[in-house]
Amino acid sequence: MIDLTKVQLCANPYVDGVLDDGRFVEFKVKIPNNLDKLVRLIVAMAISNGGLIIFGVDERTMSVIGILGNCESHKQKIATEIKRLSIGITYTLITETINDKDVIILEINKSLSGAFDDAIFSTIRLFFV
Repeated sequence: MIDLTKVQLCANPYVDGVLDDGRFVEFKVKIPNNLDKLVRLIVAMAISNGGLIIFGVDERTMSVIGILGNCESHKQKIATEIKRLSIGITYTLITETINDKDVIILEINKSLSGAFDDAIFSTIRLFFV
């Protein structure tokens, strides 16, 4: 279970916080309808130290809002977008209950190879340009 009190808030305008091991943490109140920006964040985390994206938490107040709707359906939507990249990002996608509210946690693992990084950069150029 994730302990939100262990997340150190970050002055970096691109991420909300950082864990003791250097991984970034990003909070999202909800899962966006358009996943393009989310995919960019996932790729950025993969080529840095990895990280967590926690859906259902307000980044300004650190309060747990919870995810509305079917969490399994939301997780499938995210997994489909990651697989669509076809660059081998490894991740874990789970539902946890915090304060009686469901949140979705996407843990992105750090890229371990230079070849993987090359594939990511090629995908970024094709996907986002």
